[in-house]
Amino acid sequence: MDRPIDIIAEALRSHGFDVEDVEPPIIAGKWNGKDAAVFVFVSDEDKDQLFSFLDRDIPSRAVAFLHPLGEGLVSALKREDVRTWDRSMVEALVGRHVLLVKAGMKLTEPLFSPSEKTPEIFFAPLDLKGEQVILPQVSRTEAEHKAARIAGFEFQLLLVPHYLFRYRCSLHNTSGGERPVQGLVWVDAVNGECREMNTHFEATDDLDTAHFRMEPEIELADAVEFALEGIAELNTRETEEVRHTGSATIFEKQRTAPIRESIETELVGILYLPMWNIEGSRGTLTINAVSSEVIRESIYLGKEGS
Repeated sequence: MDRPIDIIAEALRSHGFDVEDVEPPIIAGKWNGKDAAVFVFVSDEDKDQLFSFLDRDIPSRAVAFLHPLGEGLVSALKREDVRTWDRSMVEALVGRHVLLVKAGMKLTEPLFSPSEKTPEIFFAPLDLKGEQVILPQVSRTEAEHKAARIAGFEFQLLLVPHYLFRYRCSLHNTSGGERPVQGLVWVDAVNGECREMNTHFEATDDLDTAHFRMEPEIELADAVEFALEGIAELNTRETEEVRHTGSATIFEKQRTAPIRESIETELVGILYLPMWNIEGSRGTLTINAVSSEVIRESIYLGKEGS
């Protein structure tokens, strides 16, 4: 039978992690060209090695715990710049590996989908210099193809400003459990919408192609408040557990949410997200020029399919 650490190592490989060594309880390698390591916590016997792991100077670190962490370890991880994956997140990572490699399926969503809560492996290396622009991945030709249903005739590439925040917080559930999480969110500097950052990108100082750069309308202090609200919402979820006791079946709801006071944010920088704003004879369409996601669509009354 394969060891859990070997299965996790294979899953990491399929997600782009360059595995160089697997020596329980640590998987060592490189992520985006930088040294990285994952500690696989499977029992209380791993505690001493985990504290030693936290003392090591490694650019990117993560702890995958298949065994509950005690309060002392949770407190230690909260003080460290380290990602933590609970058992459900590890299962999601391995499940994606099975679909990608074993079953030969293609992903229908970005690799780290917020709807599935698949763990981002490590923070993408972020070295933003002031205000930068994310390079578009959707060409004018691709935008025209998507806009065929509205008979698009006017195409404008908008650069929409976003505040990018790194965050960490503690999640608490109704049964008294606690675990730390961290991630990235960005706040639209025009309308205040907060979303999880789950895509990798390339940034530049400016674009050579024709575009219109929008100016921020929301101040940083207000953006922080939008970020706090968004982080709380993104990390709040309810589940229902079923327990069988004799002849009785008990349904118990569990709610996991961060404590607002525990949320820490750090401004990484301002990024301009490219979007295709398209006017057509049948309606209008706005497309994320990085992920190709349709942001807004409006069909003129009586014009659909005409």
